[in-house]
Amino acid sequence: MRSRLYLAPWWVQALTSGVFFGAAMAIWEILREPQDWGWSLVGGVIGGMIFGSVVGWGSVRDRTRWRRAAGSDLSDAELLVVYHAEAKGPIPSDPRLRLATVRAARYRLEKLDDDKWVGGMVLVLAAVMIWLQFRDSLWWLIAIPLFTYACYGIWAEPRRLRARIEVLSREVDQAAGPSGSANR
Repeated sequence: MRSRLYLAPWWVQALTSGVFFGAAMAIWEILREPQDWGWSLVGGVIGGMIFGSVVGWGSVRDRTRWRRAAGSDLSDAELLVVYHAEAKGPIPSDPRLRLATVRAARYRLEKLDDDKWVGGMVLVLAAVMIWLQFRDSLWWLIAIPLFTYACYGIWAEPRRLRARIEVLSREVDQAAGPSGSANR
């Protein structure tokens, strides 16, 4: 599902993100204030529309840059192969796709390195919010595993990408042979 959504048009990504976010907001507010479920639904719809629009626009912008880094000459089917290989999928047998995977992974790693302070600030803000809310209700303890997972992701993803780039680069070098000239 996620890989097909990655290459979907912006409005599909906006709709999907907005529906999930709006539903989560509405359910959260209904659980918090059960008597105001009408306003909770309205808030969920409005929040979903705003969140979906921003996420749809941002994801298309990121996908366009990722596609440019991987190679503009690749078809959608080839981009899906590159996307899976970059994540954890099988290494493509085509040297052109392996090289595109290395370029895409390097782009994503550079992006993570550029955004690491933003991620850190978001995590600090989330920790402060959890602590402030925890003082009022123990239900906020549920957020601690999610917060821990986010912290782990910010720490582990660059390391995973570096290891993946190393494996893929070895494969590209082996495909180039002794002359060192792969189909680039």
